[in-house]
Amino acid sequence: FDMGGCWKSCNTSTSDVKELIPEFFTCPEIFTNTNNFPLGVTQTKMPIDNVKLPPWAKGSPHEFIRLHRLALESDYVSNNLHHWIDLIFGFKQRGSAALSAH
Repeated sequence: FDMGGCWKSCNTSTSDVKELIPEFFTCPEIFTNTNNFPLGVTQTKMPIDNVKLPPWAKGSPHEFIRLHRLALESDYVSNNLHHWIDLIFGFKQRGSAALSAH
């Protein structure tokens, strides 16, 4: 599994929707297959094992969690979260507000 590929797919395909569960901000263990379970292969026959993290995580699930959490708790997110809430759950889902938000 490649985090970068997932990000690209979510940003280019309207049918690929993901949700960041709380563990993405708290549990680095979710990114490693420490028990070496056979998780199968992708459609391109690549074996599925540890999650391939973005370069800024420097290969460390702990660094990924630390930086991900810093971003979530940043002033920018705090100041703009209400826009996302309006878009996903509120009045910007339809009509002229939806068109303006896009």
